[in-house]
Amino acid sequence: MTVSELSVRYNIDVNKLKLFENNKLISLKDEYSTDELEELSMLCTLYDCGFTADKLKCYMDSKEAGNCLRQLGLLNEQRYALLDEIHVKQKLLDKLDYIIYNIKKSK
Repeated sequence: MTVSELSVRYNIDVNKLKLFENNKLISLKDEYSTDELEELSMLCTLYDCGFTADKLKCYMDSKEAGNCLRQLGLLNEQRYALLDEIHVKQKLLDKLDYIIYNIKKSK
């Protein structure tokens, strides 16, 4: 199965799959087991959460080695990064809300 076929079959972005393949996180084959599809889904989730290719490799190496502490460390690190992004966006929303409030108040 090609990257394009895999993309169509499982509705995954081609560029994401190419990144996974180029970094040897997946190997192309004709059929995938349930476990392999779950792992692919996990890779997609981690990538969507901001994991770089290097971080994905590190995570998968840790998973393969059974190093749960390293896996949790990587996940928590990314979780905190996402929380920081949320807080930045929340501050921007608060500023917009303040401007909206002032406009409504002045009418």
